[in-house]
Amino acid sequence: MQHTFLFEEATWEATGTYYAESQQPIPASGKVKIIHEQDGWINEGVMELAIPSTQPIYNRYEIIPFESDKDSTSFTSLNPALGKIHGKFIIVGDTIISIYNTNDMTFRGTEFISKVNDDLYYAKGVLLHNDQKISSWDMKLTRKV
Repeated sequence: MQHTFLFEEATWEATGTYYAESQQPIPASGKVKIIHEQDGWINEGVMELAIPSTQPIYNRYEIIPFESDKDSTSFTSLNPALGKIHGKFIIVGDTIISIYNTNDMTFRGTEFISKVNDDLYYAKGVLLHNDQKISSWDMKLTRKV
């Protein structure tokens, strides 16, 4: 399967639901920008929660481009709240799976980014702190032209 998310430069609009520790659903929206540079790929994202005075959640992934014969690659991410994160993107059919952790394994998580068509993906993920869920999300990603 040919993927467009990550593999093509684009801006993606995100809408969906964020769940905090309390499992209370919170409407969320955001944007993801994929940039291909000579040294690697960049995934810059922001998620805003529909709660007054809540700070946006920022992420910046630096991705080693996939080699043509490989179905996985590595990335690092700088998250202002968590620090430096290391992870892998793994392609399994219509889904890009992300697994990641901080160096000390205090924080870790996974995300499943499933393709519906070239312009639409669904992302579902979870973040753990010392094996306790601190957040999860269910987002729709729509490519903007």
